[in-house]
Amino acid sequence: MLTRGLLATLFAVVEVYQPVTAADSLSNVSGSVRMNDLAEVGGADVILNDVARVEGDGASALGAVVLATFEQDQESTTITLTTLRAKLDGVGVNWGRVTLGGFASCTVHRKATDAPPIVVASEPAVAVNPVCDVDLNSALTLREKITQDIERLTGADRHDLRITFTDSDERDLASTKPGVRFETQPSSKSGLGRVPIVVRCYDGTTRVRTFNLAPHVERRFLALVAGVNIDRGQPTSPSDAEVREVYTDDVRGTPLTDPNDLVGRVATSSIKAGQLLFSNDAQTPVAIRRGDKLRVRTFVGSLVIAVDARALEDGQVGQVIRVQNAQSRTELAVKVTGSSEAVVADEQVKEQAP
Repeated sequence: MLTRGLLATLFAVVEVYQPVTAADSLSNVSGSVRMNDLAEVGGADVILNDVARVEGDGASALGAVVLATFEQDQESTTITLTTLRAKLDGVGVNWGRVTLGGFASCTVHRKATDAPPIVVASEPAVAVNPVCDVDLNSALTLREKITQDIERLTGADRHDLRITFTDSDERDLASTKPGVRFETQPSSKSGLGRVPIVVRCYDGTTRVRTFNLAPHVERRFLALVAGVNIDRGQPTSPSDAEVREVYTDDVRGTPLTDPNDLVGRVATSSIKAGQLLFSNDAQTPVAIRRGDKLRVRTFVGSLVIAVDARALEDGQVGQVIRVQNAQSRTELAVKVTGSSEAVVADEQVKEQAP
């Protein structure tokens, strides 16, 4: 007789290997998806695992999403990031929990079913590939080292970066002599925009040359871009923006990715159509300002205790701020619940509980 635990395990295994369709929902999946540039499949269906590297919680279910199906005589197809995102939207992926990146498109080839067998020759080939030493200290290796430095600074994969060197930088890269060791020292916190890099070259233990490079670095995002002009203080909505693939050197962090992030916010400054949107471009309105008087409540058993206080900093609904008790002058951490209203923060209540 099958136990309940064994039945649950069997159903879980079956679920993992079933293709995911629009009828399924993956709203709780979290992780990352990075599109490859080339792929090859043996069957008719093209699933996410075929065209991308999928990582994170629920990667198995996410990787089983069907993106396309080959026609009978079709040999190849192209999956774009836009197509991929639309397919994942159809199965309920929450873009606040899943990041999307990699190549802008992936060309998928279908394996031939009647390919001739591979014949291994009994005699060696007439011509063989030449054998030569690989010079690990060439200019290409210096370029690779700089790319690794920028990957580390930005926290992004090289496929999501656009690194542009000036003509002067290219000449310096090409002039690095074989056998010379080098040390690179970037001077940038974000790794975006113009990135100054000091390169020191050594022959043995003797420094023989020092020069500066300044590549320009942009990072690729699939993010929200304003579709219309938005005035300062104007409420924002999902229809005000659209998701696009963009390169940016903006150092403000990760831009907004979900149009629903604009619900309940107002523009903090004038926004132009085509502008990449970040969280500080549209924020929840301030409910309490520094110096405002407010009513603070705490709940102890069946009792509701309320005191008057003065805000020591601005606060939005749901935000924890510091206030001062109007009578005792002690400071409290409270969570803003509305205009001139707040409750004592949960952590503080726990500390005071017997």
